[in-house]
Amino acid sequence: MDEIKEYIDSKIGLIRVFTEEALNLIEKESVSINGVELQPNDKTTLNDFFEREVTFLGFYDGWIQFQIGEDNNLFERSIYTNEFKKIDENRIVTIHKLGTARDYIYLNGRWK
Repeated sequence: MDEIKEYIDSKIGLIRVFTEEALNLIEKESVSINGVELQPNDKTTLNDFFEREVTFLGFYDGWIQFQIGEDNNLFERSIYTNEFKKIDENRIVTIHKLGTARDYIYLNGRWK
């Protein structure tokens, strides 16, 4: 079953949890952020936005998907993604609280 769950983490932002079958719903399109061209399945820290390398998966419902973890049990595999909207080349946004959004801008070599 193509099940996708969504929730908001106040520290990480908007999270989606995909089943392995639902991963096929992610559109395998590339994106450029801060001059870094990302192809699906590329590993990146996004100029140190993430503390460790994550995997760029593509787009789901217009949101950029970065795989931040997974969970395997006897019955299924769950893939956790942190998702963002691209505002422009140096600006992305996610949701940390219902009804609000947090934008991040890459300026002078740092995320702010």
